[in-house]
Amino acid sequence: MRNLKTTQFHKAHLVMKCLQKWALFRFIFILFLIFVNLNFILGQSCDCTYDFGTHSGSTSLWSSAGVGGNGYVVDKTICVQGTLIIDVDARFLNCTFMMHPGSTIHVANFTLFKATSTNFIRCGLFNVMWNGIITTWGSQLDFNNNTISDANIGIYCYPNSIITQLIQNKFNRCYIGIEAYEIIADRPFVGNRYYSDGTLLPPKSGFPFAGMRIINTVGLISERSGFYEHMNWGIELYNSNYIGENITMQNGPTTIAMLNPGIGILSHGSNFTINNSFFRRIPFGIWSDQRSSSTITNNHFSNISFGVLVQNSPNLTINIHNNMMDTIRTSGIFIKDCAPHLETLVSDNMIVFSSNSLYGQPTESCFGITIDNDGDRIEAGRETQIFNNHVYQNTASPPTSFFGYFLYNTWSILCQGNTIDFGNPYVNANWGFYVNNCSRVNLNANTISGGGINHPSSTGIYLHQTHFSSLCCNTTSGIDVGTEFDGVCLDTRIRGSNFEGPYTTHAMLFFFTITAIQQLYPGNDWTGSAPVDARFVGDPITAFEDAFIVSTQGLPFHPDDPIDSPPFWFQRPMNPDPESSCFQDADCDGTPESICNDFPNGSLLLVSGYGGLHGEGLTWEARKTVLREFWKDPDFGCNGNMSNSFKSAHQNSNLGKLAQITNDISSVLTVPVAIAENLEDLSNTIDLETQAIISIDAWWEEEGADLEYWKQQRDIHIVNLLDAISQYDSILAAIHEEVLAAIPSIQSDLGEIIPQNIMEENDLYVTAIFLDKLVNLEYSLDSIQTQNLTGIANQCPFDGGSAVIRARALLWSPELENLHPGATCSGISGPRSGNKNAEVLDIQIMPNPNKGIFDLKIENYVKQSQYTIRVFDAQGKVIKNMNTKQQRNILDLSRNPGIYFINVLKTDGTSYTKKLFII
Repeated sequence: MRNLKTTQFHKAHLVMKCLQKWALFRFIFILFLIFVNLNFILGQSCDCTYDFGTHSGSTSLWSSAGVGGNGYVVDKTICVQGTLIIDVDARFLNCTFMMHPGSTIHVANFTLFKATSTNFIRCGLFNVMWNGIITTWGSQLDFNNNTISDANIGIYCYPNSIITQLIQNKFNRCYIGIEAYEIIADRPFVGNRYYSDGTLLPPKSGFPFAGMRIINTVGLISERSGFYEHMNWGIELYNSNYIGENITMQNGPTTIAMLNPGIGILSHGSNFTINNSFFRRIPFGIWSDQRSSSTITNNHFSNISFGVLVQNSPNLTINIHNNMMDTIRTSGIFIKDCAPHLETLVSDNMIVFSSNSLYGQPTESCFGITIDNDGDRIEAGRETQIFNNHVYQNTASPPTSFFGYFLYNTWSILCQGNTIDFGNPYVNANWGFYVNNCSRVNLNANTISGGGINHPSSTGIYLHQTHFSSLCCNTTSGIDVGTEFDGVCLDTRIRGSNFEGPYTTHAMLFFFTITAIQQLYPGNDWTGSAPVDARFVGDPITAFEDAFIVSTQGLPFHPDDPIDSPPFWFQRPMNPDPESSCFQDADCDGTPESICNDFPNGSLLLVSGYGGLHGEGLTWEARKTVLREFWKDPDFGCNGNMSNSFKSAHQNSNLGKLAQITNDISSVLTVPVAIAENLEDLSNTIDLETQAIISIDAWWEEEGADLEYWKQQRDIHIVNLLDAISQYDSILAAIHEEVLAAIPSIQSDLGEIIPQNIMEENDLYVTAIFLDKLVNLEYSLDSIQTQNLTGIANQCPFDGGSAVIRARALLWSPELENLHPGATCSGISGPRSGNKNAEVLDIQIMPNPNKGIFDLKIENYVKQSQYTIRVFDAQGKVIKNMNTKQQRNILDLSRNPGIYFINVLKTDGTSYTKKLFII
């Protein structure tokens, strides 16, 4: 019994030991399974033919493997930890590179790295990105049908590295697919894909930053059939030459961020062309900036917020043609801060706003096509042309305002054959053509149609402070107001237009616009109907004839429904007196415009001046316009006694000098015809060479093509293209140098003028800032300048002159639109000099000259009145600005010796300026 028990005990003990060992074995086995599963889930296993590196900081040489030579490495798995340097020519076919976290492939100088059907993927236990492939000076990269996944930068090219081939590669979940500096591309990039089938691995997250970044390329980058999906930015170009054909950009960020808004193509300072491409579900389709020449044709933009934005690109060619834009949220085509332009063409584009945009409904304004130049209007050598475009309004949930065509601060622009459709119900304010502060605008044969009573706040054509313009053969129908003129619109003609109606209120509305209606042909066709066909709104004392003509076939438009206005201001007498006929008859001999140009209203303008509330400001501005013509054309005004006396009186007047300075600025900024034609020829050469390269590139994919022959031909065209671009840039640089050389003389002339009234003060101040901006492209307003410009901008333009509008332009931002209290002049007389009810203001400076410390005494001081004291330097810049209610003020200026100007402005608009000498 004892032996039996002992045996049973030993058996039980043995079983317990086995169970204990089994538990340990099971624990180890479970750990093994967890490790295997983690390795499977978190990263590829690294079963390699060749192992390079032992840790993240190690460096290995490919030549040490001893398998390179001049042939291919085929069907091998290569593991890399740390940095693998390809130090001999290497070719890989159907291989796999297993890249550990933080690892890098480095291609040595003048070394060939060729890969075909090869994968570059991460490996290791943890989901961490690897660095990517780096090519160096003189190295060659030949890539065909490869996949690079989870790299920080898939391919990073140092300057003067060469991409001989980049065809049908995939870049998946790379933070940046390709980043290349000053590279040479032998052949087009064809069929490469940049995408993300999930979020990025640590240390990154979210979408990839960019598919391709090209910076300072040596030659031309040509790309066909590129595919970009789930990118924050698809292609980013800096100072490079790029042609894209059949590019697809889609599924960018679904929200619009300020710092990273989501852009299909972003161009900085590049000559770039994009054709036959597709942009879908991206906040910004194309953003061209910082002196980029843009050609954007035959593309489709769908479900985006902003279609095309071109800005900060003066003197360059912009061609936006035959693009389809549907489901647009905010803006179709926006060209901003690009004057002066040698050639801008926006033609045959269709823009359709829709309610079902991925990016929701805007709460701000919407714009179809916008030409917006910040700062002063610039006289360009060639006009901007907007032809045969079609804009369709939002279908539901309209924004605050809607603009079909928005023109702001433009010069010499032709809009012809365009349409805008307001067919859907829309109660918020909208405009077909909104033209503000422009010159030489020609609106010809455009059609604006609406939904009648569905658009109680719609306007077909709206012109504000827009001069030397012509409206011909336009059609408006089914809207609130057919055509509205607001503010001074000197030398404007409207003829041959079709007013179909019906209109909710007026076929034509004149708001503080001074005009006359004449029986001239071709007349306007008034087939429509409105409660009042034409209405004049404004102070009747200010009404005068200022070279604004509306032609009609009969007066009034409808005998049963006359014009709502004082008729003798609004309509010319049937038998005008000789002075009235001088409106078009320079020497009053009954033969209109037979021998020379004329100025409006003869002696009324040149001798007497206009009366009324705003008469002084209107007289000053109109006389300045006439003087500009006198200084440009000695025969302007026929050299009659009145003209010669007027010229003589203003040879050395402030007004005459300011008119000449304005001409000088326009002359400096106007490109001579011969140079403009040369630039146009070079631009055409660039286009032709670009098209030749595109045609040659089409042969790369053709079976049996003689690639060596086409490569030689392509190289010839690239040389011609780069030569044309170099000449183009050299001419522009020379123009810029001439502008810079001429500006100091203009600034000196400006500094010699001592202003005598508010219009001159405004003109001097705003022009000085504008010249400073021309000299320094990075110029920004300081707080005092902003304050002073705001004061000018808040004046009524009839009182403060055209500088009021230019000040508003310098300050303009979407948030400040229409916030200036003097914008309509309604109930605001504005600060004006020459107020006959005010005492003459005078000041004394004691001592003068001085060392910068002096006593300023205001004569005719009125107790408790508010005075503004401003000190200008010789260039017209305000160096001190203060308010006071004291008669005597001690000023301390820490300034260099020189001439300065003290100006004192009273709240009623009277002011006085005196010269200050600091020694």
